[in-house]
Amino acid sequence: MKTEKHYVAVQQICTHYEVSLDLLVTLEEFELLEITHQEEDDYLEVEQLAQLERYLRLTTDLGINVEGLAVIVELLNEREQLRQEIQALRNLRLIR
Repeated sequence: MKTEKHYVAVQQICTHYEVSLDLLVTLEEFELLEITHQEEDDYLEVEQLAQLERYLRLTTDLGINVEGLAVIVELLNEREQLRQEIQALRNLRLIR
């Protein structure tokens, strides 16, 4: 079953979170967000807002730059993948 995707305008995101469009574009360039470009407007999938909020906390509260953020996200993704592999092996009772 295909679920319908919901989008919010990038300009609304910039206003709501008080961030620049440049920051969102940079996050997209580092493949941390996927902005949908339609005609003259840009949109972000609603499902990505939680990720965006986490990225904004890391960049604003902790002062982490986007390059550092990209490394952190990559390491966290690798950690999650390893955790899933370990769980799958446990499910097969190959390790305890």
